[in-house]
Amino acid sequence: MFGVPFACSLGYLAVTVCLVLSAIPQLPAWAQGRVLDWTLGTPQETLDEPGKGLISHGTVPFDGYTGPVSFQCLLPPVRGYLTDAYGVSRAEGWIHQGVDYGTYFESVDVRTPYGGKVVFAGWKGPYGNLVVVENAGFQVYLAHHSEIYVSLGQVVDAADVVGRSGSTGNSSGIHVHMEIRRWDGTRWSSHNPDLTLLPGQPAFCNWHSLSAP
Repeated sequence: MFGVPFACSLGYLAVTVCLVLSAIPQLPAWAQGRVLDWTLGTPQETLDEPGKGLISHGTVPFDGYTGPVSFQCLLPPVRGYLTDAYGVSRAEGWIHQGVDYGTYFESVDVRTPYGGKVVFAGWKGPYGNLVVVENAGFQVYLAHHSEIYVSLGQVVDAADVVGRSGSTGNSSGIHVHMEIRRWDGTRWSSHNPDLTLLPGQPAFCNWHSLSAP
């Protein structure tokens, strides 16, 4: 009695899955994994915990480095202004995971606000040329560089220059993307920089208000 409708339902489901799977290779590389996870029913990150953001792409493995900490509440580019804030919704269903600073259409030095070990320095999909500094369970991302001045494994202090602003990767203009991620023992989660105290940071820094002429 239910044989034909059930068989038709299974057939429809199979065709749908095949169509989705065949379309995945046509997507940007950073999106393919998330679509595959969605198709297979793999549990996804959520926004249900205060301060936590949906990580859409670009995860750098946990290094485990803990060393001397240093921090400066400074605009990462030596010259720049806010162009995009943390938490802005994207059409793909995730939120903007960091803070963007335009640099007046020119390439300028970029400083790390946080001291630690360089655990990534190179090309990272939509981030373009990316530098990631890790220390004591936190990572600071500085992305879209035109040039990178540090190397993998190098230990840097707050305010050290790590590269120059650019428009590499998924970018529509010369800028710096900065974001903060925290390790919870099993995975990374993105955090609002305005509401996060990095190790060595004595007080909150209003990243969204920083600018430099």
